[in-house]
Amino acid sequence: MDSYPCSPGLCELLEAAGVGRLVVAGVATSGTVLSTTRWAIGTGFKVTVCADALPTDEIPGLCP
Repeated sequence: MDSYPCSPGLCELLEAAGVGRLVVAGVATSGTVLSTTRWAIGTGFKVTVCADALPTDEIPGLCP
């Protein structure tokens, strides 16, 4: 699996710890939350985006 660009080895670390699902929340929805979510899904993790912990609904379909 590909490493997360900003944290090389993150995928391997999470897999070694038995992590299969990530909950994502943050401040920059169109930047960090979106890119992290895309990376996680692309590498096979199950992802939950915590819409109540996001500042805006700037990405239609991502936040209800």
